[in-house]
Amino acid sequence: MNSWISLGLVLGLLFIGSVMLNYELYANGYVYANNYYTPLDPSQSSLSVYATNSTNDLNLSMTLSNLTISPGQAISLVIDEANMLNMTNNVNASGNWLLYLARGPCGPLNDPMGVAFFKGYYTASNILGAESLGIYKPGTYSCPAIFDVNSYGFQPLSDNATIFVESGLAQHGTMIWSSKPLATWPMNADITVSGYWTDNPLDYMGTSAVFHNFEPGIYTVVGGDEWGQLLILHFEVT
Repeated sequence: MNSWISLGLVLGLLFIGSVMLNYELYANGYVYANNYYTPLDPSQSSLSVYATNSTNDLNLSMTLSNLTISPGQAISLVIDEANMLNMTNNVNASGNWLLYLARGPCGPLNDPMGVAFFKGYYTASNILGAESLGIYKPGTYSCPAIFDVNSYGFQPLSDNATIFVESGLAQHGTMIWSSKPLATWPMNADITVSGYWTDNPLDYMGTSAVFHNFEPGIYTVVGGDEWGQLLILHFEVT
């Protein structure tokens, strides 16, 4: 396992338990063998977790709007990747996604982070083998162009980043490759869902897709980035 993971990977975990209709909440920051627990205020309605990568000085954070919802009620989350340095931070793309994570029906697009929802209670020990829910309706979408990103130039103490992509130019029969800026925008996403879709795998147009409200039970939300960081939170539908 890469040494930066052993030093910089932090998994934010939330354990939800019900005791005589009262919730006992804990945030678990996990760095491999070292566990620590911080009690949370049971009256709070939302929860944030974050992880800082010690190699590239990027901070990944995720916030859930609610810890409990009712069937049919929507839940929102915000995921954000920001530079912790007070100077420009140029970070090479890695493509080291531990899970398929998206910020919309077209996938992560050109951004380095995304999210996934799972039915059931999962932790870092078993999330890699879990099957995520289809929170976007199956079908055909007009997706923006997806480029071969080679690096991100984060502004100081900001989530604004310039995306640099591979650009080729033919000169005298030889292709010369270089990196050029594509655009600059905030590396964050705000996602709101109230359920998930199921469909026949062969129905590529999504014509037979069926929407399901979140049924009562525990659900797991995972946020992550292409440098292998994961954040894990849970919410309950009652």
